[in-house]
Amino acid sequence: MIPDARISIVEMEGKLKESEKAVLRAREEWERTFDSIPDLIALLDKEHRVVRVNRAMANRLGLPPDKCIGARCHEVVHGLSRPPDFCPHTLTCRDGGEHMTEVHEAVLGGDFLVSTTSLPEAADHPQRVMTSFCSAWGTYHLMKFQPIPRGAVSTPRKRAWMIGSASGTYRNR
Repeated sequence: MIPDARISIVEMEGKLKESEKAVLRAREEWERTFDSIPDLIALLDKEHRVVRVNRAMANRLGLPPDKCIGARCHEVVHGLSRPPDFCPHTLTCRDGGEHMTEVHEAVLGGDFLVSTTSLPEAADHPQRVMTSFCSAWGTYHLMKFQPIPRGAVSTPRKRAWMIGSASGTYRNR
């Protein structure tokens, strides 16, 4: 073997190992950040299945994060056999917009402001023709705990808003 070629292969192996370590560090940093957020976060696919949750969501559900994966949101969060009528995830999948709703969730022990945003398409599927606005992944589902004093919220309990995409205005739904 040519000596220069051997050095070149050794150098490439070293650079590859450095790159692998950098990717692992970035992943660990992202996971620590995701799990440190106190709001409840779930990534849902378009069939309402949990793809990923942060630690706060798993703790509220009383499950380890890996046991949440694959569960249907409406079953584990709402205790229902189908999504509730106010489901912002369903609305985002239907029209691609950001949606919010305020809900009381007994399973999670409180009142929450829930918002959903469509996840962007994966870069490796640029030719994919979308049949709905919901991306191949689904939505980013954020639940912010609302420590509202009893009786401070007007009736009806559930109010939904749609976020105006370009103007940033809110419209009652």
